[in-house]
Amino acid sequence: MIKSAGSLTAVALAAALLTGCSSSNPGDAGNNSEAGPVTLTYWDFMDPSQNNPRSAALKQNIENFEKENPNIHVQLSTVSFGDMISRLPQAAAAGQTPDVVKMYAPVVPQMAAAQVYQPLPGEAKQITDWLRRWISWRTRMENR
Repeated sequence: MIKSAGSLTAVALAAALLTGCSSSNPGDAGNNSEAGPVTLTYWDFMDPSQNNPRSAALKQNIENFEKENPNIHVQLSTVSFGDMISRLPQAAAAGQTPDVVKMYAPVVPQMAAAQVYQPLPGEAKQITDWLRRWISWRTRMENR
């Protein structure tokens, strides 16, 4: 469940980034016909073609996101965690990082030092419920 929530968060982040980039009205990035189709590159170490619940959740989350945002296509690249650690700094140095990447917290400082991450646009500050799904799930698990 945590993995699928992380995947959903990453895709939600993509929506937030596009809201800031392609539309003057927050929340309608997927419906902005003037901007035309947009492709987001997304690196994840989860392979949606595998037969397990987390992979199925990732696939379903991407499908749901694209259905709700018809002008946005998510181009998923499956990159093993070990390769991710080396490829992200290389991609950053070449100016070719993906739009969205799923990363575990322990390596975030390492990736930040390699200048992999970019600041979120100001519009991202309008989103106040980033962790709502995680907190709801965690509360349900703790109250079992």
